[in-house]
Amino acid sequence: MTGVLTKASNVYAFGVVLWEVLCGRPAVLQECNDERKFLSTLVECHYKHRNLEKILFANIKKDMKPYSLERITGIAYRCLSNDRGDRSTMEIVVKELQAALEHQIGKQTMLWGSTSGGDPWSFKVNKNQKLTKITIDYHTWIHAISFTKKDLDGTLHYSETNGGRRDNNAGKIFEVNFDDDEEITGISGTVGSYYGHKLVSSLCIVTTKGKYGPFGYQTRISFSKSWEVGFFGGFFGRSGWELDAIGCVLNGSAYITIIARGLGVHSLTPELWASRLGRRLQASEFGLLTSKVFVVLFEDMDATYIKCVAY
Repeated sequence: MTGVLTKASNVYAFGVVLWEVLCGRPAVLQECNDERKFLSTLVECHYKHRNLEKILFANIKKDMKPYSLERITGIAYRCLSNDRGDRSTMEIVVKELQAALEHQIGKQTMLWGSTSGGDPWSFKVNKNQKLTKITIDYHTWIHAISFTKKDLDGTLHYSETNGGRRDNNAGKIFEVNFDDDEEITGISGTVGSYYGHKLVSSLCIVTTKGKYGPFGYQTRISFSKSWEVGFFGGFFGRSGWELDAIGCVLNGSAYITIIARGLGVHSLTPELWASRLGRRLQASEFGLLTSKVFVVLFEDMDATYIKCVAY
């Protein structure tokens, strides 16, 4: 300890506060004389042994989604690094916490790829904007990806190039240009491993007019996500030398109606109502509803209309 306050020491102090919240206890327990006394020591031990659940506050474990909790504990742990150079900056800490929050409240998909490699990035498309182009640099992996969007008045906005730090001309470059009436409705891809490090190895873009890709090399570990027109709100991920990970930001502006005749009050999973539109539902197909989707039921003649409102 130098006794000198720096940006790095402020990050460490903030990390301690995060762990106090996550574990529901103070940084120091004076009444303890074992490994429980200092919270930072306790966290380091359990984090390295992958058993943080033993020290996390019970309500935190119960109420938080696993992926959100993983992101928060990951960035909180990096705040406590003994090497000041390895500690995250407050800018990165804020981005990680924001990403965890948005996933927790249902605005983000999971992150496909590495949850710790590279630096976090995001590219949001507001309701008064349109995604016009995705530029993909690929070969064995997805080396880099960038985006272009435009406002209603035609003003263009360009993202940074996410990835490609190893070589700016690492592979082939393909530009996915979207028509004015074309909307993105899904992505799919695969994740590979390079010397033990997870990367996005292939990517495919799905729109209302077709499918672009796959770009890159397809592995056995696949991911896929689709949504209705009106839900798409952008991308987020992590990148460094390559595209380490990618996910989607989803809005909640869409209204989906399912008709089910002769059925009582039930709840549907998003997967069910997304894939069963317009046909009779069987009782065996009903499941639990996620906390971010409301179901409104009303009777109209002999049909029960189930309106799922996501936000």
